[in-house]
Amino acid sequence: MRNVAIVLAALVLSSCANPVRDIRSSDSRVRWRAVEQLSGHASPDDIEQLIQILENTQDDRVRADCALALGDAKATSAVPALVGTLEVQNWLVRSRTVSALASIGDSRAIRPLIGVLNEEHSDPNFSAERLCAIEAFTKLKSAEVVPVLLDMLTHNPGRGTSRRTDYTSRLLAALGAQGDKRAIPDLAKMLDGDAAVNAAGALGRIVGVNFMLDPRPYGPRFGPVKAKAWLREHPELLVPTEDESR
Repeated sequence: MRNVAIVLAALVLSSCANPVRDIRSSDSRVRWRAVEQLSGHASPDDIEQLIQILENTQDDRVRADCALALGDAKATSAVPALVGTLEVQNWLVRSRTVSALASIGDSRAIRPLIGVLNEEHSDPNFSAERLCAIEAFTKLKSAEVVPVLLDMLTHNPGRGTSRRTDYTSRLLAALGAQGDKRAIPDLAKMLDGDAAVNAAGALGRIVGVNFMLDPRPYGPRFGPVKAKAWLREHPELLVPTEDESR
């Protein structure tokens, strides 16, 4: 049995000797090991080869794992290829590509990711790639995305479903990360609803006030109470505006 174990270990090591080659394997376990090996350790040559594979393969599984590896490597040189990969219709490829662009955090990805958010879907819930794109804007900032996020918040396709809270909390996190005061009137309206705590957190990020600080004795609900009290002292922020950003 020991000899068998040694042989198997040798096979595993040999299969991962060249992770860039192995990422093209038909075996998902081999591809996953390759991604793990490349994560944080990809050389410039590895990245260039991964880009070439991403652009030339027709295998969606390989595309998805290449995108994952490039995102883990934070490969800025891969941004144009990843943006091109958003044209692929496979949901796993698109969601991994969006996640990779978010991890890299390059401003060239902003407009393509807004394009993903603007896509129409018949799915009553957000598609996986749109959820990943929302997540991306907790790291990327753009005045252009704010009206899009606000529109999605108003017409949230998750409303009325068991997953509503998750969608709403992601949108609020993305809005808070933008630091854009145009979102304040909409956030104020949500300080009495199911997402009040998240809305208070987003508002706090925008105005630079920690409404969640020392919530005792009322627990997390004290955050929205503090936020509403603060807004009563700053009523000018509740006037909708189209041209103020940040």
